[in-house]
Amino acid sequence: VESPTSKRLNSVYFISADNGWAVGENGVILHWDGSEWLEECSPVDVELRAVQFLDEDNGWAAGDSEVVIHYDGVNWRVKYKGEKGTFTSLWFFDDTPEGWVSGHYIFHFYNDSCERDTSIDFYGCFYDMHFINSQKGWAVGEWAIDRGTGRGAVYCFDHNKWESVPIGKIAPLQNFWLSVFFISEDEGWIAGADDEIAGIEGAENMLHYKDGEWWVVNIDGYKTVYSLYFLTEKSGWAVGRKGYILKFQKP
Repeated sequence: VESPTSKRLNSVYFISADNGWAVGENGVILHWDGSEWLEECSPVDVELRAVQFLDEDNGWAAGDSEVVIHYDGVNWRVKYKGEKGTFTSLWFFDDTPEGWVSGHYIFHFYNDSCERDTSIDFYGCFYDMHFINSQKGWAVGEWAIDRGTGRGAVYCFDHNKWESVPIGKIAPLQNFWLSVFFISEDEGWIAGADDEIAGIEGAENMLHYKDGEWWVVNIDGYKTVYSLYFLTEKSGWAVGRKGYILKFQKP
């Protein structure tokens, strides 16, 4: 498919087969109309790293300079702009005018303002979030400093409070998490990478959570997984480094 830009694209979201959006470098915004990608007018020139749509007239994107922009069905407009930080992921809800954005910290977005959740004892970077509803969600990332419990960070939001989720010793301490996807409050997956710099190879880069316990999802060899998407508890996809695509299928 031909692209109208040569700029890097960081995130894509489809509302339907004929309506999709992609965002990326220098504030680029692309729209898929069912037959071609068209470049939209962007209100920012900073890197956009995440995009989400609730319906065709309600979309959000976030990125560098702690910027949050909103699409109202006609135009994209800046809703919030912070300082020098970076927002790497976001999640908004269709049943309430609020959402969450994350980067080095987690921020609560409400009435066009972002407030850092200072109750979270965390220093590092959150790479991804996933919510079942406005009262239940997860965020994953990487500690900047290994506190002795590993680099990977997993937090759960449960009725107005974020808390760290222990993984145990089933994953190597050098692992960190890049993607999270839950299909219910009791079942989900996280995936990521281990320490490439140290040259450590492992197969524990994906974990499955079910009914309060974590299990290793066996992957053939070392693979860095950047993103997950599950259709049901038995069918899902993962994509990663060097064009890696994994299909998850349970009988």
